[in-house]
Amino acid sequence: MISNLKLESQAIVELLGNNYERIVAMIYGTQDKDRRSALLKVLINLVLEASQELASNSALFYHLYDIAKNQKSDESMIENILWMATSLCE
Repeated sequence: MISNLKLESQAIVELLGNNYERIVAMIYGTQDKDRRSALLKVLINLVLEASQELASNSALFYHLYDIAKNQKSDESMIENILWMATSLCE
């Protein structure tokens, strides 16, 4: 769904700003581990694509880092969150 979109930064900011809670719920609601990981990777790639514009959305980052702490998260999800954090630092 989201991965097929070729969005500019502002469109990504609007998409995530209006839908991040639903996207996070979709990640948690997906039972298939590989699909859940793929959805998270798409979300992270969108965040990295528009990182400057999204930097002020603290609620989004709160949810992302909460995924890494949540019991439902597997090692792959935690690894992706850490990869995102490292990429943002660069």
